[in-house]
Order: sequence, then C-alpha cells, then structure tokens
Amino acid sequence: MVAELVPILRVSDGHASAVWYRRLGFEVIGEHRFTPALPLYLFLRRGSVHVHLSEHLGDAPPAGVVYLYADDLDAIAAEFKTSISLQPWGRETNLVDPDGNRWRIGEVAHVRPTWRGVVEAVHVADAAAQPTRACNPAALVAGVGIDGDRYATRTGTYSARHHIDRQVTLIEAEVLDTLLRDRGVELAPHEHRRNITTRGVPLSQLVGRYFRVGACVLFGGRLNVPCKHLDEVVGRPVFRQLINRSGLNARIIVGGAVGIGATIEPVDVSDLDPQLVAENERHRLVAPPEVQ
Repeated sequence: MVAELVPILRVSDGHASAVWYRRLGFEVIGEHRFTPALPLYLFLRRGSVHVHLSEHLGDAPPAGVVYLYADDLDAIAAEFKTSISLQPWGRETNLVDPDGNRWRIGEVAHVRPTWRGVVEAVHVADAAAQPTRACNPAALVAGVGIDGDRYATRTGTYSARHHIDRQVTLIEAEVLDTLLRDRGVELAPHEHRRNITTRGVPLSQLVGRYFRVGACVLFGGRLNVPCKHLDEVVGRPVFRQLINRSGLNARIIVGGAVGIGATIEPVDVSDLDPQLVAENERHRLVAPPEVQ
C-alpha cells in the first residue's frame, strides 16, 4: 500500500499566514472557498513537501506541530534568526507561525521512504466516442498530449472546453482489480478510456506534484471525474463505481516515449528546469467539477 500524509494546520487568516510561509520556502499552489463568505483553504508546497492551511475551525486543532526535514537548515535559521541545537537525532531549529503552529526543522534524513510504480497499459482514441487502441510505446508531447489521441488533436468529448490538465489521463490498475473483486464488474484497460493504466502509484496524492513516467515528466493537475457516458460505451454500470477513484488528469512537462513497463516515480521539483516549472505554474490548479 502506498500513502502519503499531508498536515493540515489551523490559521486565522490564510493570506496573512502565506506571507510567513513564503519565508520558510513554501509557495501557494492553490486555494479554495465554497463561497466568498466562507473560510479559506490554502495548498502550499516546498519542493516535494506539501502542507495545507485552513481557516475552517473543524479542520484541525489550534497550535499544531510539524517536523520538517530540510537540506537548508542553516539558511532557515538565519532567515528567522533562530538558534540551531544539537539533539541526539541531529541538528534542529524551532519556529512558530503567526497562529501558534510549531515547526521543528531538522537536517535531511539519510533514508527517505518513497514509492515506485509501473505502466501496465497505454491507450489512445482517435476521436470522441471512438474505441481506444493500444499504443506501445506512445509519444507524449509536452504541452499537447499523446500523439494520435483525441485530446491532442482537440477532437475529444470535452475538447470544446479545453483545459491544460487534460493532456494525459491515468488510472490505477488496483481500481480495476477492486471493481472485479468486490463488485464483479470487469473493466479492461482498453475500456476505461484513460490513457495510462498504472500499478503501484498513488494517483490521488499526485495533484500539484511532479512525477516521472519513463523519460517523461508529468504534473498532476486534478482528479478525474467519471462520466455517465462510460456506462453506455462499455455497456455496464461502472460510473458510480468510479466516483472518487476515476484517476488523474495530468500535464506533460517533459515529453518522450512511454511504453508498458516504464517506471513511474516521484520527482523533486528542484531537479527540474526552473523555466519549465515557472511556465507550468503560471497555470493555477483548478478544482474538478462536481459529479453529476
């Protein structure tokens, strides 16, 4: 099982808190309000580390504590004018944000847990409602899509509402396994209409993150929302079974060939071309549409 924890910290003023967090090296990659009058929820990132800040009273207790491993401990201590202490487990410093949340910051651990998955299938469709066909390998074109796929040629069902996050779609093979095991519903890789079928990849955790697929680099744009039309296409009731596990819509940052067996793994944003990252992040994350 692959999983990742993202701390949620209570703040009274999200935008004011974001100023402090920028000093710590975090950037705001998204925000959400249900209505303009309701509390703000912010998504922040520092390299491969994510944290959420919430003005909602029920999301987190006040004065939380987070431990952060950082490779720039000395620079952080200098920025905040704090001392560095030597603990039995290594050097660390302590910070407190404007809302009383405490950050204990230590040097980078020698061993970091990670995950690594693989590509099990790649499919494209020539146009909307057309059958998908296997493509091994497939050519991923940065900023466009998969060569020959309906969303690269703007002939897909949703191409009239083009969005940067629809360049390539992925779904977990484990979801297909679960449908068959628990519901007796078989959904083959050529039927679900996502481009890439993965195994061992926590797709729901990759929104706002960069990850490598073979020689390519993708960026998780938003969770995929299933369409009722899929029931008609496959002739089986799969729409409701895919709610909240329909995969991931992604952007192609670095293109290349991807085929069956290609490795999928996380990428630290600091390892990427800063110009590519800056260009990608001009486009803010957008929440997926509500399931109808």
